[in-house]
Amino acid sequence: MTLQWIAGLMMAGFLAVRVQGYGPAGHEMVGAVADGKLAGTSAGRKVQTLLGGVSLARAANLADDLKFWDKKKGAIKPGSLRLTNNHGLELQLFDFWQANPATDNNPTNNPSHHWFHYTDVPVEGNGRYQDGLTGRSQWDVVQMMAYCIRVLRGEESEQNVRKITKPVAAVLLAHFVGDIHQPLHVGAQYFDERGRAVNPDANGGHGTGDQGGNGLTLLMQEIPGLTMPKGRMKLHGFWDNQAVTVAFNKISSDAMFRSAGPAPEFTKQGIARYYIRKKPPNWKSGSARDVMKWPENWANEILPLAREAHRRLEYVDVRIGESNGEAAAVGTSKEKLNAGAESYAVWAGNKVNESIHRAGWRLAELLAAIVK
Repeated sequence: MTLQWIAGLMMAGFLAVRVQGYGPAGHEMVGAVADGKLAGTSAGRKVQTLLGGVSLARAANLADDLKFWDKKKGAIKPGSLRLTNNHGLELQLFDFWQANPATDNNPTNNPSHHWFHYTDVPVEGNGRYQDGLTGRSQWDVVQMMAYCIRVLRGEESEQNVRKITKPVAAVLLAHFVGDIHQPLHVGAQYFDERGRAVNPDANGGHGTGDQGGNGLTLLMQEIPGLTMPKGRMKLHGFWDNQAVTVAFNKISSDAMFRSAGPAPEFTKQGIARYYIRKKPPNWKSGSARDVMKWPENWANEILPLAREAHRRLEYVDVRIGESNGEAAAVGTSKEKLNAGAESYAVWAGNKVNESIHRAGWRLAELLAAIVK
């Protein structure tokens, strides 16, 4: 099997901040599946025209690539970094990046593009996205997906203050669909000052979040064939990268077990074809006329998985500290060991396998519904 491409991307991105989403490998796969589903269709041709020939597999990582521009700041000029072969698209991404600069504070008139990738709904309790205020904002992933849909449908002017044109909206949706299917981009655990789990929506807003697992170091049992990164592994980073590796390894072993001939060479293209050919269960999003509701529906669907991702852990020495320059609940999360139960890594890999599969089909369906 040739899964070195996954391992390389995984190790490179393991200590990245939360905007990483499913990591390069996961996001690329979501886009590649959507490319395959749209290939040869009228909607697919319209999407390719919109993106100027850039594939959805490539587009799906562009929103994360912009964070590297943040590190260079004044050194970045229009067209100075060739993210794609579409110079016009890069100029539009530059305008978007300038209009939504990375920032450490919360001025609602000048949001950071980092905020668009997630929402931090409390996982304590059984609330839905629409049931509270904590962790939600007008700039979270649910609201920004709706914003991009409006731009693509012509309901929001391309001359908007966020500088989201139709091509940029397509690029962002290609990424955000992957983000909203990553459970720790939707739910967060909140703690009081004594390190106890709380639900701010039920106690007057009191509690500090773990930044979708970025504040928590993860300790878990090792599994055969999975190389743990050196240094401190964050809970969020595990879901971005390591769980994706487990998911793709599962696809490889399943497909080889079922094949009658020699074991196939499982490149990323082979894994994408596997996802494209096999219809994922429970993937339909609803009527195209309700497309504006899909992001919120997806967030509500993934919240139980975010809860389970936290409930399978126990917390040690949690305190209010700092993560990524912001106040956060920090500490250690340890896998709960249950005799006979599958490990946390195997369980998470199975869930990521299902989520990436659905996300690819849903991205294709979403774009087809919009461009029609």
